[in-house]
Amino acid sequence: MSASCCTLIFCLLICLLGSQRILVLGQMTVADYCNTFPSMTINVTQFMGEWYEVARLPANNMSCVQTNLSINAQQDALNVNTSFSYESDEPWNKYDMIGAVSLPNLTPLSLYNFSYTLGNVSLPYSWYKIVTTDYTNFSFICGYSNATGTIDTFALVLSRNQTSLSQEASGLITSLQMPMIIQNSTCSTNPNSSSTPSPTTASPTSPSPTSPGSGSTLSFSILYPLVAFIALRFLFV
Repeated sequence: MSASCCTLIFCLLICLLGSQRILVLGQMTVADYCNTFPSMTINVTQFMGEWYEVARLPANNMSCVQTNLSINAQQDALNVNTSFSYESDEPWNKYDMIGAVSLPNLTPLSLYNFSYTLGNVSLPYSWYKIVTTDYTNFSFICGYSNATGTIDTFALVLSRNQTSLSQEASGLITSLQMPMIIQNSTCSTNPNSSSTPSPTTASPTSPSPTSPGSGSTLSFSILYPLVAFIALRFLFV
């Protein structure tokens, strides 16, 4: 059998029911794949709620990544609250990163850009493109370090269920050989303790949408070296 035939056989064609688009997978890098498809026009309201990050490429050492999306009608903004752990032996110890996307009238965007705030440090801006989602099970998102989508491409798969993946999500992860992110009961419960610790939070106050180069007022007390380490790991730089 020729090499071209083998390549054709092992290419996976997945019809993603939510967006009714065909994704052609196989011998592709994450940058090639992300650049192949435009951003999906989403229903912002349906996209809100709890999401679990179950896979990411390139890999990092974060675990138990959970993002809550909510609408702040007073500020015409979408609030992004992400909790995560970087301690593989104690994944229940979490930190919160908070951001906000200016979204007047809930108008969908082709690229969503915002900066997370971790402690008293505002992380560099990233741009996110929602390639596809069915809203109820999974989402596939591409991210970039610049507005044109050409630098430091990364991809992530989100799931509504922490431990059970949809067929579409599993197909994407397998085809792109995406490293899995730890998601299990230890993300919320310390097996050696009768009580469950709460994530380290920045502030009960919702953040205001910011623009590149602007700061944020959200802060909590963390040693700077620790913050810098987590930020570098999260952003792959």
